[in-house]
Amino acid sequence: MFKVYSTADGSTSVRYTITGALNIEEPFKAPITDISVLAKAPTLLRLDRVFFAFEKGLRASLHWEDDSETLILPLEDRGFFSFEDYFGGWSNPVNPGCTGNILLQVLGANAERTWLFALKIELAKQNR
Repeated sequence: MFKVYSTADGSTSVRYTITGALNIEEPFKAPITDISVLAKAPTLLRLDRVFFAFEKGLRASLHWEDDSETLILPLEDRGFFSFEDYFGGWSNPVNPGCTGNILLQVLGANAERTWLFALKIELAKQNR
């Protein structure tokens, strides 16, 4: 399905690389961060940068893990966003059920073939 690697877990930031090879029919949503295991025990994360490459036809989106699964960003094709450069990063909202984690939702895959993707996210650690 997909793998998540923490490529750096420092005192103020963390980076994740997510790679996948999918051959599924149903859309799925799964956590790609786990704030509870990070060094320095942050309570919130701020999304600073996203690098992504999805095979044509495969769509995805990032969501904050909370009661309403707040949409962060839809992803399709290839690209890069730097939220830190434009408005100081995208902090997770303090909504009911907020965990500080990020979910990846994948759409558009089917079992007729294997769909490939890669995603890298850079986050700043924050505390309430």
